[in-house]
Amino acid sequence: MTVSSALYPSSNGYAIALGKNANTYNWECVDNGSGDTEYVLSIVDNRTYYDYYNFDDIGVANIIATQVTVYARMKYSGENGVVNGYIILRIGSTNYTLKTQALTTTWTTYSASKISGSWSQSDIDAMQIGVGLQCTYFEEDKYVLRSDSLCSLMYATVTYTLIAVPIGGSSMVSKLIGAGLL
Repeated sequence: MTVSSALYPSSNGYAIALGKNANTYNWECVDNGSGDTEYVLSIVDNRTYYDYYNFDDIGVANIIATQVTVYARMKYSGENGVVNGYIILRIGSTNYTLKTQALTTTWTTYSASKISGSWSQSDIDAMQIGVGLQCTYFEEDKYVLRSDSLCSLMYATVTYTLIAVPIGGSSMVSKLIGAGLL
């Protein structure tokens, strides 16, 4: 049986380098429920900064995950041209940049998938999603042109197959057969 589950950030992950406009922790700005009024944002100096977020455990044992899709709601604000947003999946110590997106000035939800046939429950429980946000900054004479990128929501859906495990193992089946119950 194939099932999908949505996972939302529950704590800060591997690295936190973005600014925030509200809340105590960055993950609280991008979890489900903050709308577009709370967000993480790029920091001024013509670079890209990254945040990674942890999830609670998937809560299902004996699975093989076949696909992870990461969603990020992003936009840019400013007058120095378009900036990029990056969607990242981290499993163990490996980062996968799933999408590089030129952002618009309107909040838009972008998604990207990573497909595999061999991720276990422990791989998914250790998974983190990340967002990279770019900032551009240009100063000439007395004029400063700046564009910041922002992210207000991140989550992942995991598609997995449940693995059938006999209850009690083969010895239990032998006992049931011996008792005439099977």
